[in-house]
Amino acid sequence: MEKQPGWLNCTVSSKPESNITWYRLNPNTEKIVEDLTLGHNYLIIAFKAASKNDEGIYRCTANNDLGVVVNSETQLIVKGN
Repeated sequence: MEKQPGWLNCTVSSKPESNITWYRLNPNTEKIVEDLTLGHNYLIIAFKAASKNDEGIYRCTANNDLGVVVNSETQLIVKGN
């Protein structure tokens, strides 16, 4: 719902550890946040007060030193009050 907190969580299990990146895909691909897992296996995007401007398709990408790349996409829909 608009003006409510929310989050998207990307959880990865890999050895060696993965570098996780969140992208927002529309209207243009935009890197949101990137993190080397360093002992944890997740990366969260937090929305303090979600708005219609936050809506869109988000992609979580994980890759490691072995060149393994995994993508997962989700759509964020923010409902009005």
